[in-house]
This record gives sequence, structure tokens and C-alpha cells, in this order.
Amino acid sequence: MSVNRGKQFEDKIKEAFEKLPGAHIKRLYDTMNGYEGVHNDCDFYVYKLPILACIECKSVHGNTLSIHSNNPKKQYGNISNNQWKELLEADKILGVVAGFMIWFIDKDVTVFVPATEMARLKDNGKKSFSYKDFNKVCCCVIPGKKKRVFWEYDMQSFYRFALIWANKGD
Repeated sequence: MSVNRGKQFEDKIKEAFEKLPGAHIKRLYDTMNGYEGVHNDCDFYVYKLPILACIECKSVHGNTLSIHSNNPKKQYGNISNNQWKELLEADKILGVVAGFMIWFIDKDVTVFVPATEMARLKDNGKKSFSYKDFNKVCCCVIPGKKKRVFWEYDMQSFYRFALIWANKGD
């Protein structure tokens, strides 16, 4: 049986948040196929006073994460309709940051992009999010130390970004 690199990435993100002092992380059950109507909006809820983060992890080979589909009734590229809808709703709430933790495997870069920033790109006609795009949007590069394949992430940078984003400019 092959090992799912995406699930391993989720494990590393969970481990990193578990090291963040004062944080509580809840990993949501994921059937990986929407079995019997299970459609989670994200992979994790992370709470650290005073914010809640809703995080969907995505790992991609190559340069881009698809955010567009020719069949929008099914999903938007690599992001399901349910994820778009729920994360966009959550990201609008004061005290909440919701979005996508994206590991560009071939580029050795991991970023967090808020759902509203990703939607802004999509609404402006972008069909994918490139690892080069993180210089053009409000997002957070997640620092860490690379091991053989995976990273040991430091979530302090994410938390500082999340504090600012969750306050929505107030």
C-alpha cells in the first residue's frame, strides 16, 4: 500500500501546531472520498486565544494549485465547492482566519493563503495559484527546517499573521 504524501503533510502540520504554546488543534475526520455525505470544510480547527484558524491542507507537485474547473458544480480544481463555500464564510468572521496551507513539494515552499485572498485571485480570472503568487497576495510563508522529505514547521509566523488577518484590519 502506498503512502499518501498529502496525509503525511497534514500530520506534519498537526505536529507543528501541537508545539505552539497554548494552541488546541482538532483534526477533522476525512473519508477522502465524501463517503455517505461527509464533506468537511477543512482538515483542522486550531484555536489559540484570541483566534480560530480553519485550515485546509493541500500538497502539490509542480508550480501550481488549480483553483478553476470547467465543472463548477463538482469542484474548483483542487478545491471542493464545500471547501470554497465554508472557508469563505468563516474567513469573513472577526476573530477567524480560514484558508489553505499549501505545500509546493517540488519548490520546497509552504504558504498559508486566506480563503478570501484565494477567491480574489479566482474572481480576477486566475485559474491556478502559483508558488510565485505568494508575493502578490496577502499570505504567510511558513518557515521550517527541512528533513529528508518533510519539514518541521515553526507556526509562530503563522500565528502572528493570523492575529492580524483575523482582526480584519481593525
